[in-house]
Formats: sequence, structure tokens, C-alpha cells
Amino acid sequence: MSAARELAPEAADPPVRPLLVVAVATAAAALALHVTISTIYATLIVDVFGGELGRAGSGPLDDLIAYLVTVIAAALVGAYCRRRPGAGALMLAFQLTFVVIPLQALVTAGYVYASPLFGTTVGLSLVAAALTSLYLPALRVGLGRGVAVGAVIVLVALTLYTFGSLVAAGGLGRLNFDLSKVYDFRADFLEQNAFPASGYLVPWSGYVLTPALLVLGMRLRSVLVVGAGLVLEVVLFGMTNFRAFLFVPVLLLGGAWLGRRLWLPVFLIGGAVSVAAIGMGVFAVTGDTLLPGIAIDRLLVIPAELHYWYYDYFHTQGHPLLLLTQSVLSHYGRAGVEPIAETVGWAYMGSNASANVGLFGDAYANFGLAGCVVFGVLFGILVRLVESLAAGLSRSQASALVGAPALALVNSGFLTTLATHGLLLMLVVMWLLRAVPDRARRGAEG
Repeated sequence: MSAARELAPEAADPPVRPLLVVAVATAAAALALHVTISTIYATLIVDVFGGELGRAGSGPLDDLIAYLVTVIAAALVGAYCRRRPGAGALMLAFQLTFVVIPLQALVTAGYVYASPLFGTTVGLSLVAAALTSLYLPALRVGLGRGVAVGAVIVLVALTLYTFGSLVAAGGLGRLNFDLSKVYDFRADFLEQNAFPASGYLVPWSGYVLTPALLVLGMRLRSVLVVGAGLVLEVVLFGMTNFRAFLFVPVLLLGGAWLGRRLWLPVFLIGGAVSVAAIGMGVFAVTGDTLLPGIAIDRLLVIPAELHYWYYDYFHTQGHPLLLLTQSVLSHYGRAGVEPIAETVGWAYMGSNASANVGLFGDAYANFGLAGCVVFGVLFGILVRLVESLAAGLSRSQASALVGAPALALVNSGFLTTLATHGLLLMLVVMWLLRAVPDRARRGAEG
């Protein structure tokens, strides 16, 4: 693929036939993933990981609708990704692969809390997101030199403050890279070593600022800058033991690779099917549950289960909707007010483990089924904004930047991801990086 083609994904719309080919291939891959998850849930997940079957009122019509939603959402997202490959397409593909398809699969599996109505609404809300982004015009965002310099100074200061505060609180003395002990070390950090605004600054550093160094190194073709980014990411994990930080570089590379592919959703969904098959194969041969637990249950099943828990809690049990009273727009850390994630955790797991839910589950908890559609439209606007700000970056670079915050939307609400997980900050970083000369592009053109 030429550098010019990668840097100008919207230069010309592709003919109808390539769009149809990718749409059909994506729908076929989505059906394969749907059947895979449904089959594995009804067997391995129920037998080994404690899944629950027994949905009341299920029938062939519900199953048929679930398959149709999978096909319709996948075909549209596939066509979108072929027409506008890049960071925005990756955001839509994540929601399709890790939320919409698993929700439909749990309906056909007979998951006890599965709701065909809710699953269908979420699927159509993703369709609304794709259509919203597709028909919105690109935004023209200028870059004033003075504002850019000021923004860079602020971001550097935030990074220095974050790492300096962690070191001052004894972070280097409690470095831990033993994955079996991460929960103990993380609890110690949260209870004794957190610093002012650490709830925002630590995830901002892990999901956005340190990965930005890696992308900056890509643009400058600087091994030193890339190395610095990797070291800081690993050290940040060691001091805080948020396991996600350890996988951010892998996610960044995966996003960079996927973002430039015209068949992005087919590769992503096909990869999910392959990982599930490998996990089942390892379990069948060795009996070890670690790989299927991570690759199947945690990645493909639990986010969908959590979405249905929230629907059951607010709809079936009749609890009042939150109406943003537990969002970044409202202070809910008052005495006696338990975070909804812990409330749902107690209700469905019997513990105070935080049952954090993604974009559409959070939207339902706040505004019901209408909230899913409205936040789907807001998500589509965000996707279009990301695509507009990505102008001037290669698809690989923009997709690498957006990967971690976009994946956070699978497990966190829209406003939470914008603020706490740094998606809004990522937009600022993307805007700033466009002003950095792209030596990788010049090398490709030369």
C-alpha cells in the first residue's frame, strides 16, 4: 500500500462491489463468531466458569432476530470500514466484535439474563452510530502555534507530575512484575500511595500520554523515543500494577496493523474466532482453563453478561435509572452512596467487585433503551471527530493512538471513557501530533 493511499483514506469512495464483498465477508465472519460463542457458552462456560442457562420465553423467533441483528450490524460496519478504514473504523469494529455479536450469541445460547429486546436495541444503536458518522461532514480543525505549544507544555507537565508523584510515594521500591500478585500490589497503591488526581492522571499516562511517545517515535523514526515510551509504560505498570498497561504496547501494535487494513473487521472477527478455537483446543488437550478463561470468557463473554446484568437490574428488578447521577458530571462519592458497579457486583456475583459495564450498558443504566440509541448517535459523532482529527496522520498511527481508549468503551461508559480513560485527551494528542513532521512518510515516499 502506498504512503499516499494510506494517508488519504477518504480521497475517493470505493466502487460498490468492493463494499459489498467486504460487507458479506464481515457478516459471514460475524455469524461464525456468533455460533462459536453461543456453542462455547452452552458447554465450556456453563460447565467450567459458572455460566447460567434458562432464559424464560425464548423461542425460534428470538433466535432468528439475534442472527439477523448480527448480520445487519456486521455488514454495515464491514462496508463502513472498507469505505473509511482507519481509527474510526477500528472503534466501530471493537463494539461489533466484543459487544454486539456476543450479546446476540448469548440470546441464542439461552443465557438466563439475556434479553432479545435489549440485545437488538444495542445492535441497532451501533448501526445508528455507523450511519451517523457516515453522513456527517468532516470537521476542519486548525492548529494555532501558540495553543499547540501551550498544550504540549501542559501534557509534559502532567506526565512529569504523574511519574514524579509515583516515585515520591515509593513506586520504585514496590515495583512488581509478578502477574500472580498484581491485585495485592494494586490494592496497596490505591489505599496508601495514590496522590491527588491520580484517578485521572494514572490512566491518562497509561492509555494516552505514554503511548503517544510510541506514536511520536513512529513519526520521527526514532528508536530512542519508542524505547522511552516502552520503558515508561512498563515502569508505570510495575508501580501501579494495572495489568492493562502491560498490554497497551501490544494493543497499540495491533491497532496500527488493523487500522490500515481494508478488511479490518474480517481480520478482527476472524482473529477472535481463531483465539476462541485455540483456547478450546488447549483446554481439550491439557484441561488448563487459563487460556480459555482469558481469551473466551473474559474477552468475549463477560462484557456481554455485564450488559445483561445492568438491563436485568434496572428493567426486570425495577430499580430507578441513574440519570447521570453516577457519572463524571455528578459527584456521587457521598457517604452511603455505593457506586453502581459495586451494587451490581453484589447483586450478581455476591461480592463488591466492580462490575463495570461498557458504552451501551451504561447508556441503558442512565436513560433506558432510548439512551442506547442516543449514546449510539453520540458515539457516531465521536467516531467522525476522530476521523477528522486523524487527517495528517497515517491510518496506522491514528489507529495505534485510539486503540486503548476505544477498547475501554467495551468495559466503561461513554463519559467515563472520555474523562477517566483519556479518550478526550487522546483527541488533543492526535491534534498535536499532526504538526510533527512524519519522517516515516517521507521515507516511504522516497
